[in-house]
Amino acid sequence: MRVPINMGVKGKVTATLTNIETGEKQEVRGDNLILNHYLDWAMTQGLGILGTTTFNRCYIGTGATPPRPDDTIFNGVELAVSSVSELVKNLTPVEQVLEEVKIIENVGVSNNNSLAITPDGKILVVASEGTDFPGLRAFLVNEDYSLTLLPVPDFEELENVSCKNLCIGGDTLFVGLGVSPWGKVYKRVGNTFEFMSNVPSLGDSMDSSISADGSKLLVGLVGSSNQNARIYKINDTEIIRIPWTMSRSDSLNSVAISPSGNFGAVRSGNFLLNFRIEENEVIEYSAVGAGISDGGGVAWVSDEVFWANSYADDRRYFLYNILERRRVFGPSYSSLFSGRSLHVGGRFALTSNMEFFNCQPLSLYSGQKGTQPIPADLVPGLSLALYDDIMFVRLSNSSLGVYQLRDPILKQSYSRQWTFPAGVGT
Repeated sequence: MRVPINMGVKGKVTATLTNIETGEKQEVRGDNLILNHYLDWAMTQGLGILGTTTFNRCYIGTGATPPRPDDTIFNGVELAVSSVSELVKNLTPVEQVLEEVKIIENVGVSNNNSLAITPDGKILVVASEGTDFPGLRAFLVNEDYSLTLLPVPDFEELENVSCKNLCIGGDTLFVGLGVSPWGKVYKRVGNTFEFMSNVPSLGDSMDSSISADGSKLLVGLVGSSNQNARIYKINDTEIIRIPWTMSRSDSLNSVAISPSGNFGAVRSGNFLLNFRIEENEVIEYSAVGAGISDGGGVAWVSDEVFWANSYADDRRYFLYNILERRRVFGPSYSSLFSGRSLHVGGRFALTSNMEFFNCQPLSLYSGQKGTQPIPADLVPGLSLALYDDIMFVRLSNSSLGVYQLRDPILKQSYSRQWTFPAGVGT
């Protein structure tokens, strides 16, 4: 393929010459045997370089004029042309964000924040409704991302209990319950978990979040009250509630605590309540307006910057620095599916609608990478667990999907095989 060098495109042609009398075959290889003017024409027509629209002919030679008996050289001569081809290797779509790794059937994952993974990525905790599957289970994550059920004696009391709203920080696991005492905390010991304590002064939960070291816990409760966000300190021996009376009493949509546990944010009605957590008190800052419809999300991308969506500002995402009190808007999104929760972990920043983002906390920049459909119920509170470039997610049939975040494609190859009629050329 002879192409202008500044296009950065190279091609190769392999031709098999057959002696029709003896049957002897000879293979000839060459570079840059497709005509310059053909690709120039394709580009001026606004066509892609590759594909059947552009590659509908293949010429052997260096020109578009068939050879004549009086030719003395082959400069600018078409030796053969073919319109018969077969695709050998196509391009990978650049908009594809995920690659499917594995689908694990019959896991029985609930759809209320019912997956959590340990910080080292070795144990996946799964919550269920306690009917067809036990309420709480732990699985060892194998190298091929298959799962091996781990025996956890302290989980047995929850076999018939509805479990939900899991979160793990350090060696600390919180699980919300569908009945009193409404929540329990466990400590990881090797490849198992041991019961630590019931969570005091709790109610039916709708979301939860825990600091990276497991020392601070934030739980959102169902209903409308100025006491619906509960904050706790967790040490080796006890769980202590830090009192906080919220400035608003609307129902909550999402709660998130910063990695250090020093800050938090909750979505209450049309506002984001954001606050600093001291040793024995909560200091609430001015609320951030973020009108919502059918639910909204909030997630921390660094210890001082959280990511949220707003339906009152042209349906856009934004990053907010809690210390600088500064908000920077990112891209807008469709209003067709307004209910979104936001999730950050490993190398991921995504919504429950499988919209993937780049979030840069230093510059307060958020840009959308792409959207990829998967066979899951895309609802706020979608059950997923993120570790490095791996995502575990509940699928619509309560099975478990394992997906890997694909690196950006900077270079690709494309291959098409052409067949020339017998007897043409020289």
